[in-house]
This record gives sequence, structure tokens and C-alpha cells, in this order.
Amino acid sequence: MFEIERNINGCDAKDRRALREEQSKPFLDGMHAWPLREPETLSRSSEVLKAINYILRRWEGCARFLHDIAQNKGLLTRAIPDGASIVGTELRSADSTEL
Repeated sequence: MFEIERNINGCDAKDRRALREEQSKPFLDGMHAWPLREPETLSRSSEVLKAINYILRRWEGCARFLHDIAQNKGLLTRAIPDGASIVGTELRSADSTEL
């Protein structure tokens, strides 16, 4: 998503919003769908569940940049569990399995 932001830097607000809707929103939708379905499969003491709850409590703010507000890299970065990474629109564990 930060690469998308670098590419649209300097565009007017209307174009930025359209490009975010086209390019960033599908990624965010996938990032949001995963934690909505996963909590039922995790133990209450799971660190991943804590990260899921963290991002879900802050989701509105996380996705607000789609409406032409600057991104907050820290919030997104802190929401990803240790050892996990984003590959395409999937959250992956350190051993590359889909979370």
C-alpha cells in the first residue's frame, strides 16, 4: 500500500481517492476479512487474537486514508503479528502458511 501511495503522491485529491479505491481498497478488504473469520479458531490467550482484536478496534481509522487522509504506517505495522507478513492480500506466518 505504501508503494501505491508513493505512486499517487502529487495527484490531486480526486485522483488519489479514485486510485485508492481501485488499488488499495481491495487489499484492505482482504486484510479486514481475515480477522473477521479467524477469532473463532484461536484460543483466547493467542497473541494473534490480540493483534486481530487490536486492528478490528481501530479498523475505521486504519481505512480512513481511502478518503484522502494520510496513512499511518505505525498502526498497520503494529497490527501485523510478530513473524507474519503480508503477501498480496494474504497475511502469512513466518513459515509462509496463510494465517
